[in-house]
Amino acid sequence: MDQVRKDSKLHWRCQLYERECLAVAWFPAGVRQEQQEKVFREAPFKPVALKMSAADDSEAIPNAYVRQCAVCHGARGEGITRGSLRFPPLIGISSKPRRTVEDLVALLNDPVAYGLEPPMRSFANKLTEDQKQEIAEWIVKLK
Repeated sequence: MDQVRKDSKLHWRCQLYERECLAVAWFPAGVRQEQQEKVFREAPFKPVALKMSAADDSEAIPNAYVRQCAVCHGARGEGITRGSLRFPPLIGISSKPRRTVEDLVALLNDPVAYGLEPPMRSFANKLTEDQKQEIAEWIVKLK
């Protein structure tokens, strides 16, 4: 490693994985941050895909879930707490007994029959059968 002067600032030259790199060894206070910000601003934008869901990335969250269920169970089925109420997560629910796709559709129609109490309400008249099926299929895939 040897020292070199560049633009009146001290730099170090090093070998990293057989490539030459220029690493900053010392800068007056604030200059290093300013240089890093300049490099960041001049770099082209590179979009990055974020994995934000326990569900498969290729599987879109059903619109009906977003409109009817996410208020209580969270945008991605993670569950939420609102005041003294705790709404359970839906992630991994398919590992519980009586939680197949068919069971979840029936549960959406009559939650009391599955031992669920208010605030869980019936969606029998609020969702179509296709919407209930789509929601149930998505929930079962949450791991």
